[in-house]
Amino acid sequence: MNQVRHEVGAAQSPYSMVSRLFRNHLITFSGPFHALIDDSVNAILSQEPHWQVGYLQSVAIQHQGYKKDASANKDKTKKALVAMKDYLRRHSQDPYLYSKLSALYVETGKINQGVELLNKGLNLIQF
Repeated sequence: MNQVRHEVGAAQSPYSMVSRLFRNHLITFSGPFHALIDDSVNAILSQEPHWQVGYLQSVAIQHQGYKKDASANKDKTKKALVAMKDYLRRHSQDPYLYSKLSALYVETGKINQGVELLNKGLNLIQF
């Protein structure tokens, strides 16, 4: 089930589509940032094409963890930077990760590095 999550207090991307609501299936999380289940779901759909992914169109989750004070208290930015840089070294063809990491660089004042990463990610996408 895909659903919209409102990132309350987020400076960028206040809404995101997240994949949740699964149970008792061979679905696992992967990725360093907002762990995703997409790869697992795609594998199941290729083996069981009668399955479908559902979508909730309205906001289903009000996530409070991105307010400035909450992020500072949990040191989320630093942890996210470390995790994403490590993941990027092993998965250099992931345009989503380039996008997320570039946003963190811009948020922390490293605008040139952020723009450079965003351009690298965009160059990976086949239009």
